Amino acid sequence: MKTTALIFMLILMAAANLVEAQPIRLLILMPDHYGANYFLDRDDFENFGWTVTTAGVTSTVTPCPDYAGPLGCPVIAVDVLVSEIQNIADYDILVVTSGSGGNNSCSNLINSPQALQLVRDAADSGMVVGAMCSGVRVLAAAGVINGIHVTSNLNDSAYCVSHGAIHVGICAPPVIDGNIVTTSIGDYYHHQNTEAVMRAFCENGKKKSTEKNATRLISDSMILDMQTLASDTIVITTYGDTLAEGGRSLCKTMDGGYLISGFTYSSGEGYSDALLMKVDAGGNQQWIRTIGGSLPDYANDAIETSDGNYLACGFTFSSGAGSADLLVFKTGPTGNVIWSRTYGGTGYDIGKSVCETFDGKYMVCGYTESFGNGIDDIYLIKLDTAGNILWQNTYGSAESDMGNHVIETTDSAYVIAGNAGNRIPFPGYGWWGDRNACLLKVDADGNLIYEKKYNQSNYQQWGNAVVETADHHFMIAGNNDLTSSELLNAYLIKASPDGSKEWARSYGESTYYDYGNAISASSDSSYLICGTTKSVSNGNDVYFLKVDKNGNKLSKKIIGEEGFDWGSALCSAEGKEILVGTTNSYGSGGYDIMLIELTDLSSPVRDLSGRKEQSSAILNCSPNPFSNSVSFRLFISGNGLATLSIADLCGRGIRTYPEIPPGDRILTWDGRDNSGIPVKQGIYFLVLQSKTGIQTQKIMLIR
Repeated sequence: MKTTALIFMLILMAAANLVEAQPIRLLILMPDHYGANYFLDRDDFENFGWTVTTAGVTSTVTPCPDYAGPLGCPVIAVDVLVSEIQNIADYDILVVTSGSGGNNSCSNLINSPQALQLVRDAADSGMVVGAMCSGVRVLAAAGVINGIHVTSNLNDSAYCVSHGAIHVGICAPPVIDGNIVTTSIGDYYHHQNTEAVMRAFCENGKKKSTEKNATRLISDSMILDMQTLASDTIVITTYGDTLAEGGRSLCKTMDGGYLISGFTYSSGEGYSDALLMKVDAGGNQQWIRTIGGSLPDYANDAIETSDGNYLACGFTFSSGAGSADLLVFKTGPTGNVIWSRTYGGTGYDIGKSVCETFDGKYMVCGYTESFGNGIDDIYLIKLDTAGNILWQNTYGSAESDMGNHVIETTDSAYVIAGNAGNRIPFPGYGWWGDRNACLLKVDADGNLIYEKKYNQSNYQQWGNAVVETADHHFMIAGNNDLTSSELLNAYLIKASPDGSKEWARSYGESTYYDYGNAISASSDSSYLICGTTKSVSNGNDVYFLKVDKNGNKLSKKIIGEEGFDWGSALCSAEGKEILVGTTNSYGSGGYDIMLIELTDLSSPVRDLSGRKEQSSAILNCSPNPFSNSVSFRLFISGNGLATLSIADLCGRGIRTYPEIPPGDRILTWDGRDNSGIPVKQGIYFLVLQSKTGIQTQKIMLIR
């Protein structure tokens, strides 16, 4: 009786937070011999907060034997078989990922009538259909690119043309033609490629929207479910609801608390809304402010200003002049919006970083497709306290240049960490993408003082964040793609005051993927790097490094469980290190904002110290919402059997799956009760009961 009452109470608590929120559901078709860039793309999609489902002709797909396999990419068990997908409308976007094999790339998908019909059904319905590199061959075989403008790598160009495509160039930037997206050079363009899929989705949304206020941004407040796990050395606090939330920046505030920016799908006006959250020193929510419209909107960075207010930057698809516009908004001490502005032209314009200047104004950095010399250029805007433009400038070549982080230096100039692109001819391939980490310094009026590029190979180096040292040098954190021996490593560069490289170091846990996303200086003259490390057994985990002034590793921590755990930003506070990011290993929903407090850096950790076993968990529900069937991926602890129940809003049991044995399990519900009778559309709750506790998750059935 007590267990039943507890379940009913949990359902009532979740039902009280129901909102008109919409997830974005992505279906990825996986070829056999998939390419390593699948993981770069998937990390981008999950950082968007999208619900990702993988599908294959067979239940497992193998990595490319020439490259991805030898460097540690695993055999992947797909979430669903192509033959089991009954209704493509259960998804919002379909993407075919790349495969190896030259003229035989993606052959198992091309030879599958069911896979080709899925692609045709998606394209004919107006759904966005994307192809990553050689995945365009599947679109060609399905007959959906006849008369469509496409790009591809050299090996696939003739195949596309033979199927009626209009080829715009070898290894060109991503091409959007209606609801079809084609891409090339997956490591060089991987951010642009995944962003192109989002852009196409949003352009479709703008065409379909009939709302009178579709171009307005609306602010609102919300409360997120908060959960805390703690040990002697680490505290993890999550904030989330039944859909996706993500944390992208962290700022320590003058009252001892923290300011977090990111996004939410669980509340707001449409899909994701930009989110600004204030918590106290203990991580307790003080207020949350969302701002957005009918399409996706995100906040990437936020600061406390000298007048006691808060300023955030990001981007919006819901408002502005172009595909996406750079978004800046200012709030008061309690989250009330003072003003919000958009900046940009007719293209794609993104805000990544903001700082306050010594004269009390604001500097915003990002990248723009609307202005400048190249495919995209570094974009720098100086604003007054009311958001009016004082000046703006772009920096870059004819290729792809992106600004990721800006700070003001002690000599009242500004430095920007980012990356500068360069494509070079490559026999048999067309073009090779070579991306350099870069550091730009500009004066108070935006005039370029210097631009330095750092590259240790003809592959990819990304500059993601920068900090000025006590001796006025610069530490730049990022990641580098060594290709022949490593897929991706965290990367640290030390530059002199004139930008010359003094040294560079790489850090990684294996030949797999490691990202360096943020950096801060510590009071003991060391430096703290926050990022992500990927392993075959555990997926993505938060990666924390402490290094000395010469880049020597002093300590590390790896934090996470099986699932997606991403470290975005960090700061120091009273002997503690505070990190923020995104997780679906802990918390309430598909993805939650995660705040981590570290008090002991002396030894590595992967899980919370003192946890005797991993708890049983609902790892994934896909698709959600659904119309025909939904699959549940569960982990059942080794300590006994579990029961999964499906209940309605009143707590009445609808369907029961008893005596589920330990291990990873996948169950499917067809929307029928225990008697086989179809239930009505609406909100239902999964209730997983095991010896490690009770977990609930909301699902939505749409008839």
